[in-house]
Amino acid sequence: MARVVIFRGNNELNAAEAEDSSE
Repeated sequence: MARVVIFRGNNELNAAEAEDSSE
């Protein structure tokens, strides 16, 4: 379960970083 939470957290972080780079 913890792995899923970490994976989801990393996924959101990656998405936010990608959006930042897009600007």
